[in-house]
Amino acid sequence: MYMTFPYNEHLELAKELSKTDKPAYLRSAISRAYYAVYIKACYVANEHNRKDRSSHQAISDKYKKHDDPDAQVIGEVLADLRKKRNEADYDGACDIKGKDATYCIEKAEEYIKLLKELEDQIVF
Repeated sequence: MYMTFPYNEHLELAKELSKTDKPAYLRSAISRAYYAVYIKACYVANEHNRKDRSSHQAISDKYKKHDDPDAQVIGEVLADLRKKRNEADYDGACDIKGKDATYCIEKAEEYIKLLKELEDQIVF
């Protein structure tokens, strides 16, 4: 069976990293929050074995195109958090604040909860 780094550990790490005002920690917190949702979304969509770089966009698009409105929202949230992760990871000029990390962590918690609820209900 394929195992990956558990999504909940990404989320816990994001929370720990966000307890400081150090920019590198906050940037990492945003990245970990995104990956927590992304990994859970991959499992729900049965896409956890994808290894290509386009998988991030593909997973988001897969949810956006689903008939279920909740799945579509998850696709939008994945795209939003991915944009914030890309800014945090690659845009050195982007001024990251604690509120940015908090926003991403709260969104991650909210949509991981929704993914858990949908896990046995939606089919791709």
